[in-house]
Amino acid sequence: MKSRFFKSVLPMLAFAFAIFGAFAFNTPAESRSATQFIGHIKVNNDECTETDELCQDVDNNVPCTQGSEQLYKMVGGTSCPDELWRIL
Repeated sequence: MKSRFFKSVLPMLAFAFAIFGAFAFNTPAESRSATQFIGHIKVNNDECTETDELCQDVDNNVPCTQGSEQLYKMVGGTSCPDELWRIL
């Protein structure tokens, strides 16, 4: 009786422990700290112009702008595909 119990319950306990471990140590995206970047304005699809505005890369629903222009993060020195957000 004991061996049947352990043969059926032990794999379920190991599986439950693995699932618990996977989610217990997963850090939510909201808790990561924001990094500051200098904002860039897209001139056209291939060029970006640097501004003097400091922005962050964590979305807080307040876009980082200069005037009416949305600012973007420079990636690889050649393009700026990622939107930036106002530092609150």
